[in-house]
Amino acid sequence: MPVQTVDAVPFSSVGPTVVPKRDHLPGCPQLDLNRAVFSLNQWSLTSLAFELPRLDFELVLRRLIESAREIGNLRQPNSHKVRSRLGKAVARLVGFPGETTVKEYRVTKYDPALRGPNGEYKGDDWTMFSQIGQKFRGVVLTEEEYKRVEDAYVKVAQTFLSESGVAAVRVVGLENSRRQLLEFNEGSVVPLEKLSEALRGIFRGEFWCRFQADDEFVHVGWDYYMYVGVRSRCPAAEQTATEVGLYVEEFVSPHHEETGN
Repeated sequence: MPVQTVDAVPFSSVGPTVVPKRDHLPGCPQLDLNRAVFSLNQWSLTSLAFELPRLDFELVLRRLIESAREIGNLRQPNSHKVRSRLGKAVARLVGFPGETTVKEYRVTKYDPALRGPNGEYKGDDWTMFSQIGQKFRGVVLTEEEYKRVEDAYVKVAQTFLSESGVAAVRVVGLENSRRQLLEFNEGSVVPLEKLSEALRGIFRGEFWCRFQADDEFVHVGWDYYMYVGVRSRCPAAEQTATEVGLYVEEFVSPHHEETGN
């Protein structure tokens, strides 16, 4: 299972080295910018300085468009690894030549109106399958209610992928410490129609992995935070989410391979 992300804790507690402001990149939501910087701050600055002598950290934070072009022009050895790790973080905000820009969304059951100033959720809600039978906001979480919500997540994930033209996804980063009997392994291709049971297993904490297509993806993190990536807007999927009671927000997934989560 991935490490806890800043979705569930105030950003300030993570301890970033630099906190940018919206005026550094007009039009970029502060929380999205915080997310990008959180990822950047996890990497060794010594490593970045060694591999990218022409690109300093301040440039990445304050001049994203120029940084993107610089990364796109790299031709030195191992530059593809640097682009995968650093370039994509920038590309998700502004894009650069030769890099596919994927629209990323966070899909949750949590009302954005109940979030604090740093994005942390302040409502009283269940976050684990094992909490069935407990009370939240004075109401007992029943098996029926849990399954209704889980069904909603699965339906929205499949609708996003289907609307984006994805027929199958690949299993990446499989973690199976409980030694569950699974019908797939690392690198297995899972047809979209069989994705349902795999997603349920992750939601219930039985195992963890990422589901990746060429550019599209579905990532599931802690506390029923789900992230999807698609090449273009998927209005039908967004409408489906609204109908089943989930919230779709533009948000960069913290579970990309290059972030180490």
